Amino acid sequence: MKEQQWLCPVKPEEIPAYLNWVAQDSGGDWCGYENEPKPNAEFLMWVDYDDINFITSEYLCTGEYNANWRNTLQKVPR
Repeated sequence: MKEQQWLCPVKPEEIPAYLNWVAQDSGGDWCGYENEPKPNAEFLMWVDYDDINFITSEYLCTGEYNANWRNTLQKVPR
């Protein structure tokens, strides 16, 4: 199986260990997430939450506007 190209401008080894996923929102911001986030079509961004509480996410950097933001979710290789 071919390994997927890393999309995030921040290198995997520079992402804090507690963040397991990265994704870019439609406005270009890249964030890291503790748990696998889900796309939120209303706000054009990823959300990481359980039924009650928001779970850890962290801003990583800003990129270009991305109409294909739903295709940016990647698991951080460790």
